[in-house]
Amino acid sequence: SLVFMDPPYTTHIEYSQDPRCIGKLDVFQDDAYFEAMDKVFAEARRVQGFMPAFEDAHESLAFIYVHKRMWKEAEIELARPGHSAAALGYAYARSGREPKARAIVAALENNPADPVAIARIHAALGDRDRAFFWLERACHEHVDHVAFIKVDPSWDGIRADKRFAAILRRIGLS
Repeated sequence: SLVFMDPPYTTHIEYSQDPRCIGKLDVFQDDAYFEAMDKVFAEARRVQGFMPAFEDAHESLAFIYVHKRMWKEAEIELARPGHSAAALGYAYARSGREPKARAIVAALENNPADPVAIARIHAALGDRDRAFFWLERACHEHVDHVAFIKVDPSWDGIRADKRFAAILRRIGLS
């Protein structure tokens, strides 16, 4: 079986003209976004029932938990073997556990396999300059995860910065 799990994104992309399209839901303005996240949550739990080792389902759940501020549940999902330290660092940063997030991001910077993940942690910590440094590096290295920055709500904290718009233009997403 092929399963693709992806949480709904915010208003930064239009998937269709259908008003029920979850691509039109704003995470900060619309309770319907969290209702859509609950549907993804239910689907991830269903997939876990017949594919318990499917890590994408666990990671999708973790990001839903983070965006719903369910920190303990997110940490449980991300503590499973096979999850990246970067995802846990992001959850720590979003939950206000700054020392733990900074320790993880420092370790990641010493072995920068995923500059997008490093940038995401810095953005969640409010370190805009470091976030843009790592986003620029990701663009320079053609890291595939850059393709999602326009729609991923993880970037909403730095989206209004003119450097974000410049990156979107440069990579053809504006």
